[in-house]
Amino acid sequence: MRWYHWIAYFFAGAFLMNTVPHLVAGVSGNAFQSSFASPPGVGLSSSTVNVLWGMFNLVAGYTLACRVGRFDVRRTSHVAILFLGMLLMALQLAQHFGQLHGGLPARATSIGSRRTSALARRSARNSSTPPTRNALADHGRMSAEAQATRIKGVEPCGTCFCQARS
Repeated sequence: MRWYHWIAYFFAGAFLMNTVPHLVAGVSGNAFQSSFASPPGVGLSSSTVNVLWGMFNLVAGYTLACRVGRFDVRRTSHVAILFLGMLLMALQLAQHFGQLHGGLPARATSIGSRRTSALARRSARNSSTPPTRNALADHGRMSAEAQATRIKGVEPCGTCFCQARS
């Protein structure tokens, strides 16, 4: 096997793994992040764009795996390099989409943890007992009135991040 077959199989795995979130979101009719959104990778694209992007990734993965060299599913080295590409892409996707959808644990550098930490500090100043996890989760829920004022662009209320004035 030539050296470029290894690279092709690795990237085939990456493309095949990238097919999954886009195709699933698109077929489900949900908007999802894609490279074509604004800003790229963060903004939402339509379900149609995600189906097309998922199918492109599927075709690219198939082309790299099945049309470059002689990929054999019975050869451990071929499958291992494909799975390595899949694993590394899956980890990268989990990290990227986890930051956008709340799937990552709170870190000092993430926006969500700064909000939670700021809320915890404000609550600690206003009461003698620290806030519970459920209190933090309930505090972020918005009423219909708060959602309406959020649309109008009203500044945060100062005690939470619901965009409503108290």
